[in-house]
Amino acid sequence: MAEIRDVYALCVGALLLITIIYGYWLTGRTYGALFDDRRKISLSRFQIVLWSLLVLSAFAAAAIEAHSADIVVPENVWALMGITVGSAAGSSLLKSAPALQNKLSRNTEDAAGSLRDILETEAKAAMPTVDIGKLQMLLITLAVWASYAYALWEWKLATHGDSMPEISGGVVTLIGISHAGYLTVKGEKLLIREP
Repeated sequence: MAEIRDVYALCVGALLLITIIYGYWLTGRTYGALFDDRRKISLSRFQIVLWSLLVLSAFAAAAIEAHSADIVVPENVWALMGITVGSAAGSSLLKSAPALQNKLSRNTEDAAGSLRDILETEAKAAMPTVDIGKLQMLLITLAVWASYAYALWEWKLATHGDSMPEISGGVVTLIGISHAGYLTVKGEKLLIREP
């Protein structure tokens, strides 16, 4: 029987391939799944894809290895994913405000999107500067994601039962504060400060 690491690597690869194919099919770009409606690569979408690939691949690998879908995903992992999705929804709501329709930068073609969109400010007048709120959120996300990826890689189904590794409440609080701070600063910059 294959080790869970081998199955996990295959699951990550399969889900990543599906994400790439779907994004390419819709946009003509390998990272098209990350595009928002302004044809920009979105930090929120990037985070959703990162966490989804990590957690769903681990769940699938554990279910395959255990021959059962009765795998426990800790509540804090679901909370972290919920914060990420909620933040993406909040960001979309802010950007859809009628007062901002002509103030946000847009790419004219899908092919114009680039990875630098992830950290650039979104208002036309502020381009091209690094959005410090996005930078802090990306750095915190990558640090937490990498540490959880390592925990999953070291996880042994046989010795830890049917429960995936925990994420501490403190880490979930850090992610929550990071996302709340990002959305607050974004709202203040886009809705209040921008002319």
